[in-house]
Amino acid sequence: MLVNAWMAFVIANRSELSITQALKEKGFKLNSSEKTHHEGLNMYEELCWINTFISNGKYNPNWGSRYFAELVNPIPRALWHGKPLIGIDYAIARGQSGGDDGQASVYATVSTGVIGQGVVNFGRVFGPAAAAVIMSIWCAFLARQDFHIGEFGRLPLYAGGLILTFNLGRDITFLTIYPFFFGSLVVWWLERNKKKKPDRPPGRNAQPASPLKSNSGGMTRHPGIRMAAIKRARHIQR
Repeated sequence: MLVNAWMAFVIANRSELSITQALKEKGFKLNSSEKTHHEGLNMYEELCWINTFISNGKYNPNWGSRYFAELVNPIPRALWHGKPLIGIDYAIARGQSGGDDGQASVYATVSTGVIGQGVVNFGRVFGPAAAAVIMSIWCAFLARQDFHIGEFGRLPLYAGGLILTFNLGRDITFLTIYPFFFGSLVVWWLERNKKKKPDRPPGRNAQPASPLKSNSGGMTRHPGIRMAAIKRARHIQR
């Protein structure tokens, strides 16, 4: 109930003012009956807008530029000042232009949806296929975690990946799968160090292999003693 009321409060106020200002001016009430409607997750509507913009020439597919921007997103902008921005061209087409330079000349970016993201990259024919291939790769990563579910760290990765799959419906982006990405790096590092760890040496109480051998009579003799006895016998015979 608390989570539901808080999410309703955030959705009702995020488009008009910041959450901090809303708390100061309106306050948060647990029993609030305010009706809310999320306006940012209608992916089918965005797909229709994309199709309309491409048809009337207002927007042209960027032929993989947005996927490339998502791929290089983990690189810090301090190391790459000209790193491409994500979704600015579509935000301008959707009427979000007008921000200052610090906001990349837009007020906000708009999620296109997983299929719409493929369409803005490769058009209405190849776009859905590209989105399907990328999602297939993601499912293969999850299936690999399930295949090795008994190994250390695989179960949390698998469970987290299943949860993040729902968020990938908005956009396929590293911003969504950062927890899975860094978690995979940690598991890989731990497994790598475990393989390099040398075998444990025998304990102090371990007995060394005995050089004594048993003869047919059940008695044990040292090989050196046996050879000395053979030489003595040969000397007596002479």
